[in-house]
Amino acid sequence: MSERMPQGGLPLVLLGGDGQEATRWLKSLLEGGGYAVLQERLAQHVLERARSTEPDLIIVDAELPDMPGADLCRTLRTDPRVSSSTPILLAVREPASRAQRLAALRAGAWDCITPPHDADEILLKLGSYVRAKLDADRARAEGLLDSATGLYNRQGLARRARELAPRRSAIMGRWRASCSWSTSSPRTSPQVSKGAALWDGACRRSRPPRVCRT
Repeated sequence: MSERMPQGGLPLVLLGGDGQEATRWLKSLLEGGGYAVLQERLAQHVLERARSTEPDLIIVDAELPDMPGADLCRTLRTDPRVSSSTPILLAVREPASRAQRLAALRAGAWDCITPPHDADEILLKLGSYVRAKLDADRARAEGLLDSATGLYNRQGLARRARELAPRRSAIMGRWRASCSWSTSSPRTSPQVSKGAALWDGACRRSRPPRVCRT
């Protein structure tokens, strides 16, 4: 098992693969994209690393020497020592069929990396997954998630309601503007004008939900 540890401050990716052409390009892409990479060849070593290093992202080659990648995804996802918020991706060497993608998702993978490869798209997706994982970790550390279910508790729901209130107000404002234009346009049919007026009334009556504090 590799003993190389990641550089400090970089998101850590655990890469399961044989280090040959199938995963060499991916390791190079990750390091160039600002990630620290730990690579293990065997599924058992990937599992041990996932338990001990708490990576921000796990990518598993579909064809490991000792276990199919989908089986390792399932093992990782059901292991209580691996955070449920850790993104797991399956790297497939050939274009994946619908059945293969569905099987990977059922095994616990968040996504599949399949050819043809678009480096920018892959890095953007990985960045989104890592941010989601870090947000979940932060919420858990702040006591906003229920430890048993991983879902927001009452305190977490209250926080999210406060965070989403400005966005909701902006959306409602755009709808009101749209409704006002629809009712005033001379080319708008009576049915559309009536519907827009009803929606505008509902918008004006709507208020952000009250959240009880504990």
